[in-house]
Amino acid sequence: MKTKNKSNWLIVSVIGNVLAMIILVCLFWNSYTGASGSKYADAAYEESAAAWAGVEEVETEEEMPAEGYSNAKSTEEDVADIDVDAEAVRNGEKLVYTANIFLETKDYKAHKARIYEIVQAHGGVIESASEENYDTVTHGYWTLRIPYDQYQAAYQELCSADAGWMVRQASSRVENMTKQYSKLTSQIEAYEQERETLLELLKNAENVSETLEIQDRLAWLNSDLQWYYNQREDIDTDVQMSTIYLDLQEIKERQQSRQPYTFAERIRFAFENGKDAFLGFCAGFVLFFVRNWLFIGLLIVLGLILLGIVRSTKKRRQKRAAAKPAEEIEETKEESIE
Repeated sequence: MKTKNKSNWLIVSVIGNVLAMIILVCLFWNSYTGASGSKYADAAYEESAAAWAGVEEVETEEEMPAEGYSNAKSTEEDVADIDVDAEAVRNGEKLVYTANIFLETKDYKAHKARIYEIVQAHGGVIESASEENYDTVTHGYWTLRIPYDQYQAAYQELCSADAGWMVRQASSRVENMTKQYSKLTSQIEAYEQERETLLELLKNAENVSETLEIQDRLAWLNSDLQWYYNQREDIDTDVQMSTIYLDLQEIKERQQSRQPYTFAERIRFAFENGKDAFLGFCAGFVLFFVRNWLFIGLLIVLGLILLGIVRSTKKRRQKRAAAKPAEEIEETKEESIE
């Protein structure tokens, strides 16, 4: 009987310990993930945000080229290799020049005005412009159209470090569209010839059905011709007016290099982190019970029911154990009488 009681209490204790472990694990996880964060993490975030905004934290400006971009020196060397063949364009070659330039500046307004001056000085136009602001940092985007004979000079001036900005990336490419232009012209001539033929047939149409059929074909032909006209016109425009996609990003003043944390600072951070972790644990402990009050209440009710069942079982066994000696005494008396 004692062995059975011990096994019952062992089951109850195991169930209670498992529930307690689940609750403690949930509380620990809430306090760990819900804490305000380590001071080291905050410092790392500040450094990464500063690096995104152009604020130097570790190295000097010359030693920290932006990832994925060439530095100003290599960009200027690339600019010297650009050569616009204006003579070929005048002779009918369809050469389309396109450039991408990414600049950084500490004086956004002044350099924005300088860009407009360069475009105007070279007879260009600003096809589109937009600006974005992130945490008081301005980023501007422009699509510049420059005459092909002024493209090289404008590109070199925009990529010059003497302007006061930093060239993070600059690239230029040329695409020869002569073959495509020739194909478009040939197709246009073929369609125009077909249209003339259809117009002659339309004059000599003998009935309404034939007239409608010719008119329907002419409508489709004119639509196709208009598309080819537009394609050829776009090439002519791109040849005469080269395109420069320009990005100008404002950067903050670069700070001095940050020294490593001292031992005293690390102790202070550890103390503050411990305090924050304790407060976070307490808050998580309270919030856990507030969020899961129904579940916890159900567990308590089930535990009480299970405890009541175990106690009632124990009492019944005790009564049975007490009744056995009395029965044995009566049996002994009956045997003695006999």
